[in-house]
Amino acid sequence: MLRLVIIEDQRMVQESVFAAVRSRLDVELVGAFASRTELLEHGTVLQKADIALLDLHLGDEQALDFLPEIRQVAPLLKLIWVTSVATEYLLSRAMEAKLEGFVHKNDSVEVLVTAIERVANGARFVSDTVNQMNVRFRQGANHFNKLLSGREQELVSLLGQGLSNDEAGAMLGLSPSTVQTHRRNIMGRLGLHSATELQAYALKAGFTTQGRLQSPSP
Repeated sequence: MLRLVIIEDQRMVQESVFAAVRSRLDVELVGAFASRTELLEHGTVLQKADIALLDLHLGDEQALDFLPEIRQVAPLLKLIWVTSVATEYLLSRAMEAKLEGFVHKNDSVEVLVTAIERVANGARFVSDTVNQMNVRFRQGANHFNKLLSGREQELVSLLGQGLSNDEAGAMLGLSPSTVQTHRRNIMGRLGLHSATELQAYALKAGFTTQGRLQSPSP
């Protein structure tokens, strides 16, 4: 019997996903969590599980931000990303995080079951929906990886939240003038003309979330 953990901030979704999976596989639900705090308070439960079904957004939190903590608490736990998110930056980050499985919420339950079976047997699984999305993003002429360096991507995430040059610089160990130079280069490459437009781009592409937004600094 496979032991599952579901990490999803909507209780109804937790219940419906488990019911659908249980009708097709011999599985036991050992834990269901809706937030980072809730999850990490129950590390022993994570250690008992074989597979976790992980939503990307838990309220205003992004699960990718505390993925290292999950790996540290439960290094043998296999993670399957199950989400409706379709933003290029977050998909790229998830792929780079080397999760064991990727399933979109538009996929069928059969696809999720296949993912669980494959991952449980030591394989990596990416659904056709997620793979096609990734290919489409990466082939786009304006994909952020083609336009922005790694440092610039970090700054888009911070400046896109509305942080000032001073605040972003302090977080990355850069001077405000260096951040300003990066900001100017970023906006030029992306064809943006104001802090508000930069914030809108960061939100649309997945560099930040609505819950993290502040009033943009000029």
